[in-house]
Amino acid sequence: MSPNKKVAILFLVVLAAICSLDTVISGCCSKTCTDKQKNYILQVCGHYIMASNTRRLPPKSDPCCAAVRTLQSHGEGMMQCVIDLLTHAESEQYNATVMLYLKRYCTQRSSLFALPSAEVMV
Repeated sequence: MSPNKKVAILFLVVLAAICSLDTVISGCCSKTCTDKQKNYILQVCGHYIMASNTRRLPPKSDPCCAAVRTLQSHGEGMMQCVIDLLTHAESEQYNATVMLYLKRYCTQRSSLFALPSAEVMV
C-alpha cells in the first residue's frame, strides 16, 4: 500500500471519529419529553405563555415556575422538547419565545437568596 493511500485512510478514520464524537457531545441520545409533560406545562403555565398575554410573568413561587423547574430537572433541553411537541394549533396559541424565557426566568436563583459578599479589611 502506498504512503498516500495510508494517509487517506488515516484521514478518513480521524474524520469518522470526530463526527461520531460530535454526535455524542451534541446530545443525540438525550431524554425526550412526553405529551403528558407538554400538556401539564400548557395547563399550569397557559395563562403566562399565551400569544395574547401582555407579558406578565408568574411569581417564582407560582405552580408554573415549579412545573418548569421540575421539567428542567430532567435535562437542559426539556422546554425546547415541549415546544417541539406543540401542534400547529398550539404553536399559534402559545408563544415559544416566552416559553423559553420562562425556562431561564424560573430556573435562575433569586437574588433574595444570594449570599452576602465578604468584606475585605485593608
